[in-house]
Amino acid sequence: MSPDPAIRVLDASLRALEEHGITYSIASGTEALPEALGRDVDLLVARRSITAAVSAVRHTSRALGWSVITANRRTNGHVWMILADDASSRLLEIDLVPFYSWFVFPLAFPRRSDSDGCPLAVDPWAHFAKKRLVPALAGRSPAARTTSPTREGADAAELVIRNELARLLGERFPDVAIEQLVHGSGEAFRRAGTAARRRLLLRTARDPRRIAALALPFFLRNRLSHLLDRRLAPIVAVVGPDGVGKSTVIAEVRGRLHALLPITGVEVLHWRPRLLPDLSTYLAGSGDVSRGTAGPPRRSAGRFATLRALYYGLDVWLGYWLRQRHASSRLVLTIFDRCYLDMVVDPLRYGLAHGRTAHRLWRFLPKPDLVIVLHDAPEHVLARKGELTLQEVEHQSYLWELLMQRDPRVVQVAVTDDVAETADRVAQRIVEAFLRLAASPRASKGAAA
Repeated sequence: MSPDPAIRVLDASLRALEEHGITYSIASGTEALPEALGRDVDLLVARRSITAAVSAVRHTSRALGWSVITANRRTNGHVWMILADDASSRLLEIDLVPFYSWFVFPLAFPRRSDSDGCPLAVDPWAHFAKKRLVPALAGRSPAARTTSPTREGADAAELVIRNELARLLGERFPDVAIEQLVHGSGEAFRRAGTAARRRLLLRTARDPRRIAALALPFFLRNRLSHLLDRRLAPIVAVVGPDGVGKSTVIAEVRGRLHALLPITGVEVLHWRPRLLPDLSTYLAGSGDVSRGTAGPPRRSAGRFATLRALYYGLDVWLGYWLRQRHASSRLVLTIFDRCYLDMVVDPLRYGLAHGRTAHRLWRFLPKPDLVIVLHDAPEHVLARKGELTLQEVEHQSYLWELLMQRDPRVVQVAVTDDVAETADRVAQRIVEAFLRLAASPRASKGAAA
């Protein structure tokens, strides 16, 4: 038996699906076994059976001493589960997906309810559809290839893949293009993807009623559903005075999060979402500083203070509803280097004489799930970057302490001389925020409270 308890609970869960007669296919996650289990496991499960599949996984994992941290159903039918071993910190992510598709075209469905004693075997067509066909049709590079997509061997898997491509694209689709889809890379792979995309569109265009029947569900599922989907990855802001080391810590933390959390990506933004252009685009000579360019920070108030606060507050509002919330529902974690609350603590930096207007607006804006205040002795901060006076650093630290007392989302992390140690502390705070969000029944309502 493998020492990894996640393999045991996954194997038992898949056998439970078979006992209940639930059709499923493994698309990814187990292709490297017995050496290692992937970061997450993707299962294709028929839409009508997903509820029963979730129940079977839940009961099986509990019997083996695992807890279900979250089982989140999205509006497009996907279910995202995180299991945790009660005896260790081991996490297992299982994604239940009804089918894989590109644009309005379904490509792969679950195909088996009996694994012939090998429930952990990857379905070669589902694996190919996820890793290579969808990227090819979307004009992207293929995902990293595995040494053997199934335990039956690469030859049998390739035969299945070629037969399915012939069914999908037609017998007359060139063999050279199929070869590039299966084994190609770079420009040859992209050209084959373009040919496959053209053939798929032409074949489907012969049936306009089918296009109409597929288009509306696709639009509702992929363009509007994120407004209803539950948020999964937290939105985090890292703040503190100039010279405390925000950018250095963020860069260090960013490289660690994939190993700690079941996320699909990390996006780092400076201060605001930037859906709206800089205010200086409209107001010549306004001295806008939202770009965060190099050089000492602005230390004087300017014109249009209220307009600045309103304009950039609108950018935060639009960014949350049009970008951050959508990213969160797809397990993309967003980290802001500074955030709108920085206008309250350091108003001169943004051309404001005071932070009262920004503080009033902050009450009505969507907020990060976690604001991490990096704290260090003022003397150390000035030694790294002497752009502020000692009094300014002390005053900003005092204001951040006040905000921490009023808002539990604002927490402090002490900075040490060891960047790795500081990054560990910040990463731990982010992990805690992730788990709180996953367990919260209010997560679907967003962070706009």
